Amino acid sequence: TQSTWVCCLWLLSFHQSIVDDALLMANLIPTLATIFSETVKDKVIRITLAFFRNVIEQAQNKDAASQYLLSMIHCKVPRTLDHLSDKDFDDPELAEDLNIVRDKLEESVQEISSFDEYCQEVRSRRLEWSPVHKSDKFWRENACRLNENNYELLRILSSILDDVNSEALVLAVAAHDVGEYVRYYPRGRRIVDNFECKTKVMKLMTHKDSAVKYNALLATQKIMVDNWEYIGKSPISTVTVK
Repeated sequence: TQSTWVCCLWLLSFHQSIVDDALLMANLIPTLATIFSETVKDKVIRITLAFFRNVIEQAQNKDAASQYLLSMIHCKVPRTLDHLSDKDFDDPELAEDLNIVRDKLEESVQEISSFDEYCQEVRSRRLEWSPVHKSDKFWRENACRLNENNYELLRILSSILDDVNSEALVLAVAAHDVGEYVRYYPRGRRIVDNFECKTKVMKLMTHKDSAVKYNALLATQKIMVDNWEYIGKSPISTVTVK
């Protein structure tokens, strides 16, 4: 059952080495955040909150602790905590866990950068039109950072593009981001070719969703054409096909 699964994770969260490694790699926060926001069972709320507190406090690796907090923020755990704050719980430990997790998240919100937030969004594979995606300043400053950790973020975007289970919104944003990477990173075209992004994006131009088709078309233009933004506005001599 759901409560049994969450309870098993909670027990594992007492082990620092597991918190810093296996639980982090499993990317469990998005699933737990959904359960946390939808459940009406006090037992599940209590155990999930205890899990959140444990991974924050048990993580000895600073980067691991930061990733847990960022993932909770991206998955809107603070919003759920605000809703729960209005309820009267008989369990003092639950109330204590709620206050501690909320305080930790509020501290983290003040410290995170836009790129940190973007990283967590991509890693969660729950892309949405948050402000950074449409920010020229963000891409100008951070496009090259998609190369970090052996192109981790670019690899995730590429895998989303041909994931049959990806939602239309997620596909549209992923296609857009690949296009912006190419637009702002000088060697981006060659690198996305290594991940077959051009082929994947072009396939999406026949997607049934209009937003996916539109963003796939723009991304394809950015990958294949220099000065793509001048298509239809300037003489053909200003446009160079790659």
